Amino acid sequence: MVDSRLLLQAALALGPLFPPEGEIERLNSARSRAAAQLESMGRQLDVLGRSDDAAIFEAHAHLMNDPGLLGPMEAAIQAEGLSAEAAVAKVTFEIEDQFLGSTSSMLHDKAMDVIDIGQRLVRCLRGSDEVAAVEGKVIIAESLTPSELVRAVHHGVVAVVTENCGPK
Repeated sequence: MVDSRLLLQAALALGPLFPPEGEIERLNSARSRAAAQLESMGRQLDVLGRSDDAAIFEAHAHLMNDPGLLGPMEAAIQAEGLSAEAAVAKVTFEIEDQFLGSTSSMLHDKAMDVIDIGQRLVRCLRGSDEVAAVEGKVIIAESLTPSELVRAVHHGVVAVVTENCGPK
């Protein structure tokens, strides 16, 4: 079973490798790699005629440059001495909580996008860009992030079973 939050939960426990300036540099480097990955996937899907799927990755790529996302991460590194991974996880969960606490159903739907972006940043920080091959497999999960679902569809997953189609 897949749990979309496990990677981020584990990241909360990681201590810093460098002083705050070095952790911020790692964060910015990961952000650049993540944005490049997302832009590349968006272009590939566009070429395949999957513009709706491509739009998910393009929107995520734009968020990689959003000061409203990165500013709090940098502040958590500087003020709290967190590792880049822990800062990403902390801010990701805080934004997810804000979205889930909103009365807007649109923001509820976007909570999984926030988790998705946080996961990608942590994977880039750890040097593991993607998840295991899924061709010919059945995925059973509480929920999937948007990019997990698109990746599954385009990489030969036989079936997807989820408890719900978004955050609870």
